[in-house]
Amino acid sequence: DQLFKQMSHLADAKNHGMVMLIDYSGSMWRVISDVIKQTLTLLMFCKRTGIPFEVYGFTSGSNGCGNFTNMTSFDFSDLKLFKMFDSTMPKRVYDEAFRMCFWQTLDNRAFSSAEYMNGTPLNSALMVMHEIIKKFKAKHNVQKTTFVALTDGDSAGVGIKTGVDGIPDVTGHRHYVTELGGRKLELDRWTLKQTSQLLDSIREMGVKTVNY
Repeated sequence: DQLFKQMSHLADAKNHGMVMLIDYSGSMWRVISDVIKQTLTLLMFCKRTGIPFEVYGFTSGSNGCGNFTNMTSFDFSDLKLFKMFDSTMPKRVYDEAFRMCFWQTLDNRAFSSAEYMNGTPLNSALMVMHEIIKKFKAKHNVQKTTFVALTDGDSAGVGIKTGVDGIPDVTGHRHYVTELGGRKLELDRWTLKQTSQLLDSIREMGVKTVNY
């Protein structure tokens, strides 16, 4: 109900879009059924009002993607980020995805191997979401984007791969400087503070954030 109070103002609005991120970590096991039901309800809301949307899930696990640079950089190899829904999906594909997600609320055997509930690389996912949201806004030409994160927080640390650029121990630095969504961001080493900084950075992209 609280979520819908914050979302209902979109019903009569123009040029809105919504991007959702769902935490599939093991600690979400007891509530994931309710979270999926809430997500499906939000999707029906978006469909009815003609709001473009994308939904992603995340957990940890090798994704087969290593770093493509020899320079010191963030390491996302333990982030498993998967797209669950897209408003541009063909109706047949969307209906099948909707049906399978609904089955997940009734039977835990309906989860795919990609959705195996593991760790919580929340901060890594939020970093990637900057680029996803940027592309989403450009694709749909939306002026007002809402980002909804459904997570129990307590992110794992963001991995760092030390490169050949003369930085002997990047983990000893107090801050990381990176570029996200076309803007520079100074990111604290403390994981909890990183989460707040990353959410603030998404807001500074002109995006309304709703976090549960």
